[in-house]
Amino acid sequence: MSLLGSASALRRLVRRGRLSPRHAFRLKILLSIAVACLLEAALHVYSHAIPRPARDLDGPFSTKCQDPMLAAAAHPRENATFVMLARNDDLHQALQSVEQIERQFNQWFRYPILFLNNEEWDPEFVRIMKAKVSGEATFEVLSPKEWSFPAGTDVEHARSKIDLQGKQGIYKGGMESYHHMCRFYSG
Repeated sequence: MSLLGSASALRRLVRRGRLSPRHAFRLKILLSIAVACLLEAALHVYSHAIPRPARDLDGPFSTKCQDPMLAAAAHPRENATFVMLARNDDLHQALQSVEQIERQFNQWFRYPILFLNNEEWDPEFVRIMKAKVSGEATFEVLSPKEWSFPAGTDVEHARSKIDLQGKQGIYKGGMESYHHMCRFYSG
């Protein structure tokens, strides 16, 4: 239906009393906007069409499926260990991470995973993780010297600053254990 046909149809509806002139005017404006939007969309699709290259611009990463065991045999395994800082109550999140590492990589290479905690390990955490790790799983407890405030620190002053960060809404700013973790990771 053309625009002129739409306009004459609106006039007929107004003459027959089925549509008020005010509503007809609003309908004309809406139809004009709809037509303009359709034209703009068509112009956009036409002007932004990107032609497909005649040939591949990048060669494939690999031209055939590779067996990870054969690839591992062709190249010596690096001397490495995964290190995970976790707590006993982080079992669900730690389990998800370990399952992903195993599924995507470690099932073929069997690298060890070292789990670190600042508290004694829950035997259930140890049992579940040892069952999931394809390599060796080691569980160590960090000493207070490695985890807590360094010697010579005014502990009360540090704790007051940590509390202040929490009150200011700084992300994890009020969590003392988060500050210890950051300090541990920074060496």
